[in-house]
Formats: sequence, structure tokens, C-alpha cells
Amino acid sequence: GDFAILDDGFQHWRIARDFDLVTWDLTGANEPQLFPLGMAREPIWALERADAIVFTRCNEISPAQVQAKVGLVDDFFYSRGRERLNCWRWKRKNTTQLPIPFFATRYVPTRLVLPGKNIQMASVLAGKQVILVSGIASPESFLKTLTGLGARICEELRFADHHWLVREDLARIESAHKHIS
Repeated sequence: GDFAILDDGFQHWRIARDFDLVTWDLTGANEPQLFPLGMAREPIWALERADAIVFTRCNEISPAQVQAKVGLVDDFFYSRGRERLNCWRWKRKNTTQLPIPFFATRYVPTRLVLPGKNIQMASVLAGKQVILVSGIASPESFLKTLTGLGARICEELRFADHHWLVREDLARIESAHKHIS
């Protein structure tokens, strides 16, 4: 059958959905602050509507930190009790399901897609001089990923999340490239 995956769709109540999968970046605060102070779009109690939670970037913090942060969410569900969660029975066929399933993930890059759709193993970055250009929410994670692959970062150009590149930005990138070539 057909399906659609929505990014940031959890807080859009008008969208009909069959399954709400919430991701939680474990490199952030223990209990994320609501936007604009932090990255959270909704308060922690909104997790009661989720069908499953996926904890991301588990490889970027210690196992003890992962356990502590996941434990906070687990404690949250148990402190709410079955009665409170049952208010979302329209979401769950089995209202005795407690807690909702949790999954822990880690990012492990394996391949690079280069210009011309040329695909190479990510290990080709080992020992290579690289200019890191990012316009993402977590450039530190991107930096850790590249250095973890053995890339040598010569210069780093960080732009704001979802930054729209303009000519001046492209000129900065080209200038940085000329310095390492």
C-alpha cells in the first residue's frame, strides 16, 4: 500500500495518521525545552500520543548517559500510570500497552554519493583533507561523523539550519577549496 512519512508531523493534529513515530536526539537536554528555547515542538507529556519512540545518536554519548536519558522517559510513562495513558485509547487498540516501544539507534555512514551519482564506501574519507560545509541543526554531530571516518577537517563553514546558500556563500566555499587544492 501507499504511505507517507512526515517530518515534524506529530504536532499537526489535522493530519490523519495511522502511526506516530517520535524521534528523540539523545545528545540534547534531558528534557528538551520547547521551541524557541529549544528543539522540542511539544511538551514531554505529548509523548503519550506516540506509537513508538526512536532515540537517535546513541553512539555519540556514553552508554550510561543513554541509559539515564531513556530511563527518564521510561519513568515518565510509569509515573503517568495506565489510567492517564488510557485517555489516548483511540490511538491504541491494546490499552494495556505500557510503555510504548522504545528503540535506540546510531548513525553509521557506509557509503558516499558523489557528483554524477558515483557511489563509494565512506572509508575513502580516511586521511583525506575535507572542507566541512553544513547548514543543519547539529553540525557537531556531522563533525564527529566525518572525523570518526578519519577525514581531516581543513576548514569548517557552518551555516544556520536550513540556510539558503547565496552567491557569497558559494564563493566562500570555492575559496576554501582553492586553499586545500
